[in-house]
Amino acid sequence: MYTFLYVLVSGPEDRYADMTAASAAFLRDVHPDGRIVVLCDPSTAEWLRAAGHPLLGLADETVTREAPHGSAQSKILHLKSRMRGSVAGDFISLDSDTVVVRSLDRVFRTPEPVALAHNRNSQYPENLT
Repeated sequence: MYTFLYVLVSGPEDRYADMTAASAAFLRDVHPDGRIVVLCDPSTAEWLRAAGHPLLGLADETVTREAPHGSAQSKILHLKSRMRGSVAGDFISLDSDTVVVRSLDRVFRTPEPVALAHNRNSQYPENLT
């Protein structure tokens, strides 16, 4: 079984949890047996529970870790830099704006200890292939 990880810092003032839920729904369609883990700070976890957010129904596990006070950006960077110590085993980390449309089996079969993907952002057309 594959494990997929989303790192999330969100609240009622933004749409990141909604974007993550949409991404997780596409992922669940392509990998129905995959394990989806959400790594977030305590305030995000509390807000998701209080809101009854649909992401909680898509995720198999929510892992909560403290992040330093500051901007959402600094919290997300802190959590992303510590995701290896927060989730056991092999996993693919996906951003909230990822839409999975076909199997990611090939990524899990790479013999390398780390696999990276190009940024598929129109602001950086040299990365588009």
